[in-house]
Amino acid sequence: MGAGRSRAGSSAVTIVDRLSTRPARSRRILALLVVPAAVLSLLAGAIWPIWHAYQAQLHWRSAATRALARHRGLMAIEHEVRAQLDTLSSLGAWQSFYPTSSQGAAIALQSDIETALTASQARAQTFTPIAAARTDMLQKSGLRVVASMKIDQLREFLLQTQRLTHFVRFEQLLITSPAVQGPQENPTLILTLDVVGFAIDDRALVTGAPTRAEDG
Repeated sequence: MGAGRSRAGSSAVTIVDRLSTRPARSRRILALLVVPAAVLSLLAGAIWPIWHAYQAQLHWRSAATRALARHRGLMAIEHEVRAQLDTLSSLGAWQSFYPTSSQGAAIALQSDIETALTASQARAQTFTPIAAARTDMLQKSGLRVVASMKIDQLREFLLQTQRLTHFVRFEQLLITSPAVQGPQENPTLILTLDVVGFAIDDRALVTGAPTRAEDG
């Protein structure tokens, strides 16, 4: 450490000695160049942190102003939006959706399909729930239905499903007929049907963000 300080001190003395040997005019020129540079360096070191803090403050104020304006805008339309949401439940199209929970939707869907089968004089064999799925705010619940019926009963069943209060959609339809058929009567068919109904999750409607479908 001592050796390093002695070398630095000797170097400084050497520079001073060299400058002192120069003519007075050269020393004045060097002073005019070095002093402004030193002053500018000091000013830059002091001004840059202040300028950076000032810019950060401006950015924070701008972001806060935008957030406050957005919040005020949402508050201004809150009553109007809530009034529109309250009227949705009375719309006819809204009644086409099933209850919001996947379990409630599956029960209501099975009840509708049983009603349509009974009205068409078909005989239900099994109802198997299909795992609920979600698309945006729509929750889809489904059933795999196996029923026996004749061709005229199938036609009536399809008509009955169109008259249901809730909207249902057939995603897969398989009809199995006997290999041997009598000429005087229509054979009994085995219908395997994947049918789905849709519900709107009220939580997703209010928050505007999709939520995970509940397990049935």
